[in-house]
Amino acid sequence: MYAELTRAPEFNTTIAWADLDPAGFDGLLLPGGHAPGMRQYLGSAVLRAQAARFWATGLPVAAICHGVLVLARTDSGTGRSVLYDRQTTCLPKYMERTAYLTTAWRLGKYYRTYPAYVEDKVKAALRDPAAQFKRGPVNLSSRGTAADDAAAFVINDGRYLSARWPGDAYLFARSFCDLLDPDAPTSELSRPVPASLEISSSAPRTRVAGRPWLAGASLWFQSAGSAAAEPEGSGVDGPD
Repeated sequence: MYAELTRAPEFNTTIAWADLDPAGFDGLLLPGGHAPGMRQYLGSAVLRAQAARFWATGLPVAAICHGVLVLARTDSGTGRSVLYDRQTTCLPKYMERTAYLTTAWRLGKYYRTYPAYVEDKVKAALRDPAAQFKRGPVNLSSRGTAADDAAAFVINDGRYLSARWPGDAYLFARSFCDLLDPDAPTSELSRPVPASLEISSSAPRTRVAGRPWLAGASLWFQSAGSAAAEPEGSGVDGPD
């Protein structure tokens, strides 16, 4: 699948984050990633400005792992994060700490993107962290699969979707497709989520026309029939 992705024109024809128009897309997905090299993405002021513009459209927004940090740092225009009143998850502190402590002897700070943990940064952006932040079941090895969501965990708060780590990715992808097109026929990609899935419904689901498609590894979900684009990094480091 990745080899096919790298051959796609949408993957190989990129434009800068600053040049993207949120009106041309059906949803925004912010992927994760660790190591200090990710700071140019996680700390980009340009990307935060675009995320704020997209958030204001009312269309679906999703973030997984470190990607939630982008939204935690995005100002809603009130001096507060766009996540201030939202329920969310992100990479849990115990996962980030365990990955670092068990590999530091060999990989150094590879698993410490910032001195502060992602969970702490995200919680600091919330109105009531104890009530709004959802860590999910403690898990260091089991992953969700294409056929089994038992080990996966996502939080759906209206049009906002979040997940913790790659082990949630299958359920995360299916759930986001459901947000993009809730009336699409049930399929392997959008089958109903398990009863144990934690759901918050503070806002109605957003309907979109047509079945959008993912433009490569893009942060953006493409509107049906419009040109594809994948943003490139801005090179701006974020705060620790």
